[in-house]
Amino acid sequence: LRNAYGMGLTKALQISRTETLRAYRTATLASYQANSDVLNGWVRSSAKDDRVCMACILLDGTEYRLDEPMPEHVSGRCSLIPKTKTFAEMGIDAPEPTFTPDTGRDWFERQDEATQRKIMGSGKYDAWKDGRFNLEDIPHKTHSDVWGDSWTPAPLYELLGEKAPVGSYQ
Repeated sequence: LRNAYGMGLTKALQISRTETLRAYRTATLASYQANSDVLNGWVRSSAKDDRVCMACILLDGTEYRLDEPMPEHVSGRCSLIPKTKTFAEMGIDAPEPTFTPDTGRDWFERQDEATQRKIMGSGKYDAWKDGRFNLEDIPHKTHSDVWGDSWTPAPLYELLGEKAPVGSYQ
């Protein structure tokens, strides 16, 4: 792979995993669109564990229209959950179910300090606890002409309103 494509095995596996998941998400969305008689959107769902990125945690629970693709980052593990129409929208005379799942933010705020620090990183965690930025400032949308849009966590220097440090890639 390194000789043929200019990349090592790790990068090739990362790309193949990411693109396989993109194909699954695209097929899922196509299925949802084909069932627009009972669905009116989808909801982003993160893995909600100590390996998930802060952007995904904070976007968990966000609702999207059926014509909106899922912007996802490399190696992202988020999925699309169907958002059904209400019984009334489908002409059904019955009480609406009352279920409100926790958002990723709800989940994150229930975690202990060690878990929060592991997910955020110590620098971000300390700055957040010091009130230097809000959690909703973390999701950062980027665009690539090759890969499309993706959500990633904003770097700490950006959250603090500073310039990129010397030697950074941004």
